[in-house]
Amino acid sequence: VVHFVDGDPDRPMISGSVYDGTNALPYPLPDEKTKSTIKTASSLGGDGFNELRFEDLAGEEQVFVHAQKDFDEVVENDHTTTVHHDQTIRVDNDQSQEIGNDQTEHVVGNQDLTVDAARTIQVHGDYQETIDGSETRTVDSGVTETIDAGETRTVTGGMDETIVGDRTQDITGDSTETISANLNQTIVGAVSLSTLATYDVTAGGNVTVIAPAGVTIVAPAGHTIVAPGGQTIIDGEWAKSGADWHDSIALKFSVTILKIKWRALAVTAYGVSFEWSTFKLDKAAIKLFGWGNYLEKAAIKRKARAIHAELAGAHVDGPGA
Repeated sequence: VVHFVDGDPDRPMISGSVYDGTNALPYPLPDEKTKSTIKTASSLGGDGFNELRFEDLAGEEQVFVHAQKDFDEVVENDHTTTVHHDQTIRVDNDQSQEIGNDQTEHVVGNQDLTVDAARTIQVHGDYQETIDGSETRTVDSGVTETIDAGETRTVTGGMDETIVGDRTQDITGDSTETISANLNQTIVGAVSLSTLATYDVTAGGNVTVIAPAGVTIVAPAGHTIVAPGGQTIIDGEWAKSGADWHDSIALKFSVTILKIKWRALAVTAYGVSFEWSTFKLDKAAIKLFGWGNYLEKAAIKRKARAIHAELAGAHVDGPGA
C-alpha cells in the first residue's frame, strides 16, 4: 500500500501491504481473525522474524513481543511493572543484575530457592538476619566457619548439642566459663587431664571423690595436706612405706581396731603424752617386731597384764607375759 505525501506523486510512501497468494497472511483467516500483528522477516538467507502481536479475543487478550535475537529496553526514569497474577521468568543462560542503590524485596508468602551448583554471598558491610520462627539447617557434608574478629552468641532458652563422632577444640588463648547453676557431666569412658602449669581446685563447700577401684596420687616433689580443722581417715587397713617417713602429730584420737604394718621403722618421740581414763586391750599379747629398733629412754613405766615386746637386742617381760 503506497500513500503520497500531500498527494504529490513524486513523494510516495509505503504505509502497508496487502497479502496475496504469494505473500500469505501470518495467521490464517478466519480462524485467527482476532489477531493483529506486525511481523517482519529476517534479511535474505535468514528465517527469523520480529513480531509485535495483539490478541483481542474476549477472555484471551494478549500482547506478544518476539525478538529474533536481542531485546534492549532503556528507561530514562522510573519503570513500574505490576502483575496481578502469576509471573514466570526463564533464563536459559546467565543472568546479571546490578543495582546502584538500595533494594527492597518483600515476599508475603513462602519463598523457595534451589541452587543445583555452588552459591556465594559476599557482603562488604554488616549482615543482619532476623528469624521470628524456628530455623532448621541440614548440611550433608562439612561446615567450615572462619571468624577473624570475634563472636558473641546469646541463647535465651535451653541449648542441646549432639555430636555423634569425635570433637576437638583448640584454644590458643585463655578460656573462661561461668555457670550460674549446677554442672553435671557424665563420661562413659576414661578421663585424662594434663596441664604443664599449676592446677587449682577451689570449692566453697565439700569436695567428695568416690573411686571404688582406688585412688593413686603420684607426687615426686612431695605431698602436703593442710587441715587446720583436723583429719579423719576411716579405713580397714592403713599401710605406709617409704625410705624416710616423719610424722609430727598433736591430736586426740580414739581407736576401736588399729592395725599398723611397717618395715624399717625408727620412731623417736619427744614430749609425747597419752591421756585416758580407761585403757583396755582385748588381746592377750601385743608384739612389736623390728630390726635395729631401740628405745632411747631408760625409764619406762608400764602397767599391763599381758604385754610382750621383742626387739633386736632387747627383751622385756612383764607379769603374765
